[in-house]
Amino acid sequence: MTRKTIALPFSITLVAALIATVFIVFGAPGHSEAAQPASPQIAVALVGTAVAVAEDGGALCFTIPMRDLRTNKVIGEATDCLSLVGFDGDAVKLDATTRFDFPQGQLVSRGLTTVQPLLHGQANFTNSTGAPAPTDFSNILSGTKAFKKAADAGTGTVRLSGLVNLTDFGFEEGDSITFDCLFIIDLDAPLTG
Repeated sequence: MTRKTIALPFSITLVAALIATVFIVFGAPGHSEAAQPASPQIAVALVGTAVAVAEDGGALCFTIPMRDLRTNKVIGEATDCLSLVGFDGDAVKLDATTRFDFPQGQLVSRGLTTVQPLLHGQANFTNSTGAPAPTDFSNILSGTKAFKKAADAGTGTVRLSGLVNLTDFGFEEGDSITFDCLFIIDLDAPLTG
């Protein structure tokens, strides 16, 4: 008889402890972050050589295949448009407006980009390039289809780092740049559709 009265409270305590652990680790049903759609981070690479095409406003634009970093498969294309070019010694500063064309829609960002000469040649590249994600505003300008809600949230960011070969680029239409660039897209709202 004693064993039954001890075993029953012990079993209830064990079950209560397990339920409490589930709530702490996984959250209460209906309130779990896992139950909410995740805000995605998308990593893409722009790798290849593209020829400059002038667009309205004087920007020089380069369209390059866009690869998923996880699979290395082409998942669309991106068009990188360079404008407001300025020089600071050997360094170049410019505005880069990038249109990412995914099958699910388009996302457009703009960033202040720097291009620095490499001290030592690295394979076929002459310069490093980068545009940090802003800390106090979103640099995502617009989005369509699946990216519309994320773009409208107004808090996502895009950052860039990579290498470029400027050997054949004289800042003229028809000149080419070879790109090996990584873009990290952080969206603060889930994709839709």
